[in-house]
This record gives sequence, structure tokens and C-alpha cells, in this order.
Amino acid sequence: LGLDPELLAFVPQPTVAVCLLFPSRAIRKPRLEALDGQQETRRAPPSTFYLIQHKEFGNACGTIAAVHAVANLARVGCVRLAPDSPIERFFAKAE
Repeated sequence: LGLDPELLAFVPQPTVAVCLLFPSRAIRKPRLEALDGQQETRRAPPSTFYLIQHKEFGNACGTIAAVHAVANLARVGCVRLAPDSPIERFFAKAE
């Protein structure tokens, strides 16, 4: 598993985003402990749409990855959101 060109060739085309999700109970707790308190010190660039995944979200990493992909693709003009659609209104409020 990786991002080598020969592996990415298996991704159906056209593709505008790829989300890789790796569930692992063995590393979840140590990873959360290592990240504890870092949310305030690390920031995404202003040109990037970014949501912090709080512990209360639970297993929502796939949903958040999809939201990040759509928001950032819309921001750079790769996709167009329907005007006044629920997702367009959400992104407008979230900025």
C-alpha cells in the first residue's frame, strides 16, 4: 500500500481526490495522547479548509476526509458547489 505511481494507476480515472483511511485500535489511544494539546499550536494554512476532528466525533474520519476533499477542491475551482446548497452554506459558515 502506498502512493507510488504504479499503485495510483489502479485508481479509476478521472479522480479528483483519494482518501486513505487506516483503522488501528492498537495505535488509537497512544496517538490521541500524543496529539493531546497540540490542536492549538498547529494550524492549517489559511488557504486550506480544515476541520479539527474532536474525540467526541468518534469514528468520523472518513466523513471528515470527504468534507476536506470537497471543500478544498471547491476552493481551488476543481469542483463547483450548487449555490445555496446545504454543503455550500456549511462551508460559508465554517470559514
